[in-house]
Amino acid sequence: MGKEGVVIGYHAVEDLLKSGVTIGKVYVNSKADSQKVGTLRQLAKQTDTPFQMVPVEKLNRITRANHQGVVARVIRLNQLK
Repeated sequence: MGKEGVVIGYHAVEDLLKSGVTIGKVYVNSKADSQKVGTLRQLAKQTDTPFQMVPVEKLNRITRANHQGVVARVIRLNQLK
């Protein structure tokens, strides 16, 4: 059984995409800087991670924290020991 978590902020999500962790989806503010978006989009594509441009209101519904226009939903799987 999995549990969903949220990672916020451009650099945190960028590092997450590079880490190989299973990500449910990356959400980016549709008005974000196109160069930064391009980097995240490329990393998402390389890792087969769903990527979606959304209005800032959607990001604000996901988290009230300072998300910097980038939010990732992470699926944490319970590990068997």
